[in-house]
Amino acid sequence: MNEKFTAIIAEEGISLYRLAKETGIPYTTLNELYNGKKDINNCAAETVYKLSAYLERSFEELLNDVCLFDGYSGKYKGYTYLWKYEASNVVLYIKKNGAYEEIHREKWIYVPVHPRKLREMLTETIIDAYDHKQKVEEELCRLTI
Repeated sequence: MNEKFTAIIAEEGISLYRLAKETGIPYTTLNELYNGKKDINNCAAETVYKLSAYLERSFEELLNDVCLFDGYSGKYKGYTYLWKYEASNVVLYIKKNGAYEEIHREKWIYVPVHPRKLREMLTETIIDAYDHKQKVEEELCRLTI
């Protein structure tokens, strides 16, 4: 946790004590961040702002990557869907017969594009393929009877 932050501190060769003195951020907060006891993404915005300004780094360079798919849900082509982030994978579920069924899983990779457009495009592509497969299977069943 906080790999970006700890790497920057190591790269700069700055002590946490000095960082605390020069930013006004409590030493205990910096120590917890550095040792992974506190998630930098859950810090007060003021803390991240001070670190960003002092270290001359963007917020994105300090904060941990976040999977913006997690919890994204909606409806498409009559399917109710839900994205979940599980063990470094993004998983797409659709609701079928009152329960969610996994239809897609892949390793999550941070992609710096607009997350809403990416989620929409990926969701629609996967559900279109799933829907097509369901229709083909139904037709095959009908033909074999």
